[in-house]
Amino acid sequence: TGGDNPVITDVTLTGTGSITYTSSTVSYTPPTSFTSNSGSNISISLTISDKFGGEAQGNISFTLNNLLVITTSQTSQSMTDGNSVTFTLTATGGNGQYTYILDNPPKGTSILGNALTFTSSGTLGSQTINYYVKDGNNVKTANSSVSVNITGNPVIVSNTNWPSGASYTLTLTSSTNAVISEVVNATSCQFTDIPNGTYTLSTSNLAGGNFTVSLASSTIEVGTGKNTISATINSLSNLT
Repeated sequence: TGGDNPVITDVTLTGTGSITYTSSTVSYTPPTSFTSNSGSNISISLTISDKFGGEAQGNISFTLNNLLVITTSQTSQSMTDGNSVTFTLTATGGNGQYTYILDNPPKGTSILGNALTFTSSGTLGSQTINYYVKDGNNVKTANSSVSVNITGNPVIVSNTNWPSGASYTLTLTSSTNAVISEVVNATSCQFTDIPNGTYTLSTSNLAGGNFTVSLASSTIEVGTGKNTISATINSLSNLT
């Protein structure tokens, strides 16, 4: 400030890179292949003159760091509903002080330090999780992402007392889901991709019998003399 129409008349660079300037601006360009473990000190000295011959000197100093980059150990994982997966994030460059941040994540996502964890809770299919990192100078990377593919639980219903030669319909329902399957001349039926939750199993054209409901290979219910039972998927608790 001050003087009469001051302009930049001379600029000197101390450190790596290059500079260009006009009468009112200075532009700095870092080297294309810069690497440094601790950063590089850059200093730019300015001379400003006005039309009456007055001069003033100024100086701009900063530290040039490596480009801030974020990577992850895996870009995608698969899981069964009700479980969790964790991605390890790694930042390099910048000033070495990192904060990992989620950007509009799906429900069930959290981040602690550089560990990104996703826990599914009834939503099947693919989920994309966006994140970025910033350093102590508030320099941010662009968004990166990982994906998680969530499949449902397999539920097996069996009854050794089912008569052969007839068709029976089994319906597994909850407040938000309905799955229907037919069992023809068989003793078991498998429902696939079932989200976590509490379900009711009902049958048609079938009297009460000894039903066994299992999640994968773990038996969670034996119902005697019933044709309607409740099944809590994932928790493996005994049923009423």
